[in-house]
Amino acid sequence: MNRFGIIDTKKAGEMAKKIIEDFGLPIEPGTKVKDLSIAYRQMVEIMKAYSRENLKVICFDEPTKGIDVGAKAEFYQMICQFAKQGLGVILISSELPEVIGLSDRIIVMKSREIVGEVSREEATESGLLNLLGRYEEAYKKEAAARAFDQEILLEPAHQNAVRYRRMARQG
Repeated sequence: MNRFGIIDTKKAGEMAKKIIEDFGLPIEPGTKVKDLSIAYRQMVEIMKAYSRENLKVICFDEPTKGIDVGAKAEFYQMICQFAKQGLGVILISSELPEVIGLSDRIIVMKSREIVGEVSREEATESGLLNLLGRYEEAYKKEAAARAFDQEILLEPAHQNAVRYRRMARQG
């Protein structure tokens, strides 16, 4: 947009094409947003934010809520790419596998209070549930895992405010 509020459509199209190529998304720059799936509409919004100059931090609140598994994988790749580019990424999610998989550092909040902070290496689903005061659920998951001698799996059905941040690694 120039100083008179007029959008340079050629420049905007070139910028959109570059961002789409950078992220390897199967979207044509001329496609109308209304013709895209919900997941790709969300990605367009993310790309609009990403296109801002001097962007240092980007925040996602439940970015994969309501989208299919395939689209979630694309979101995860996009989030990791932001961090690799040196952006600070803050993610807010109630899906514990997502929390552990994407975070370097996890901040757990309950009733607007920070109740714990753990690194990715220290994080387990049962540990996060314990921080939230969901001891019985955590115990059941641990007992089931021991009984079957397998890793603890948790369905992403928790709606409590598990908030976590992924801070871009320097270097």
